[in-house]
Amino acid sequence: MKRNLNNPDDKKRLIELLLECPSIRDKETRHAVLGLLPTDIADAIKTSDIAKVHIIHIVNTCINFTNGINELFEAIGFFDEKTEPFQKLRDFLENSKAEEEKQRQVQIAKQKAQLKSYRYIDNGDGTVTDNQTGLIWLKNANCFGKQNWETAMQSATQLADGQCGLTDGSKPGDWRLPTIEEWEAMVDDKYQGPALSNAVGTSHWKEGDAFWGVQSNNYWSSTSTGKETMDLGYGYEIILNKTLTSYLWPVRGEQ
Repeated sequence: MKRNLNNPDDKKRLIELLLECPSIRDKETRHAVLGLLPTDIADAIKTSDIAKVHIIHIVNTCINFTNGINELFEAIGFFDEKTEPFQKLRDFLENSKAEEEKQRQVQIAKQKAQLKSYRYIDNGDGTVTDNQTGLIWLKNANCFGKQNWETAMQSATQLADGQCGLTDGSKPGDWRLPTIEEWEAMVDDKYQGPALSNAVGTSHWKEGDAFWGVQSNNYWSSTSTGKETMDLGYGYEIILNKTLTSYLWPVRGEQ
């Protein structure tokens, strides 16, 4: 029920409402109210005469504690719960809670809109979404090391939740090797070593932004003939004998 009291008008209104509460107006009862507060808050409020503590000092001190205003509200409610001033105080704090939630949702919407402008979004479950293609890539670009093409195809197909840092609920068969066309869409030839941008899409990739373990080396594609691999160091396709080994980077989504 705590309100954001950085707004001076909100703080002023809170003080006015508190001063209307019988337990705060009465010095002796105010002493009892403060006695119901957690020890750390009460100790921070104490002066030589706790019964004469000014309400502004009480409010300012409670604001400095994570749940301070709510603790003060509960303590006042012990004495004043059925009074009209306490109901006005409750309404003020509850309405402010709804407003804070509204503002929080606005901020979340702004953050989501900003993320949509990014090239890559870390989904927090071991996967990264490419906003340009809609494909979902494994965050760890070097989970399997080097394998020949046939083994790489099997490793990608068998990948599932619980492997390679995945907590996305994926099942065997959901993942695969990217096609050479998907590799072409992935690379950013403005950069080398590797030919990959950062998450925002405005600079060169760095470890963890948004992928881990990217190798400036050959990565297999699912293409069975012609240019089977992508040289991620420079961003171009090459032909590689399938019995040789290369890195693999599984992907899922449209093909």
